[in-house]
Amino acid sequence: MDNEGRRGVAPSGDYMTYPRKFASYRWFRPVLVGILFLFFYVNIQVIISMGYAFAFGTESLGQVVGGGYEAMNFFDNPQGIVNIVLVAAMLPCLALASYIVKDRPFSSYSSSRGNGWSWRLFSICLVVSFLVLGLELLFSLILTFLSEAEDVEVRFNLLGMLLIVGIVPLQCVAEEYVFRGFIRFICLQRTALTRI
Repeated sequence: MDNEGRRGVAPSGDYMTYPRKFASYRWFRPVLVGILFLFFYVNIQVIISMGYAFAFGTESLGQVVGGGYEAMNFFDNPQGIVNIVLVAAMLPCLALASYIVKDRPFSSYSSSRGNGWSWRLFSICLVVSFLVLGLELLFSLILTFLSEAEDVEVRFNLLGMLLIVGIVPLQCVAEEYVFRGFIRFICLQRTALTRI
């Protein structure tokens, strides 16, 4: 039995051409959303980078772009936070561009099933992440307390945990909305080829 015959599975062509099903669809609207998105995103990157350079100096700004793995450290390095915030900033940029052009409902970027964003599922995942990271923080503190070595360095802390739980989900959602919900559909809006 093929995908079209299975219950609850949309035909692949319907999924790939999903944005064309909206009454407001015109071929140029996704292109306008893309142009506005890039405009807003470049501007917000400049603003965040200038704020970072003002707070931490311009030498430190180069570390954000080319700092390697150490630049992604959340716990004692503000560069890691800035890297994640720069990616999470895609979400409001896409939302604003979509709102201005009115090409399709913003919730359609997360699902082609029409159910959009699930706050219930997001809340459950948020609680689980708090528990997992909280247990790691607790064990790190216990091991540090029980350890007799003086050179033990625990860089995992409560502020880092809160930043991870608060910013990283937004970064993940932004990546999914932009790359899977927008760019994929803008590239495939005129075709039903599922292998692209």
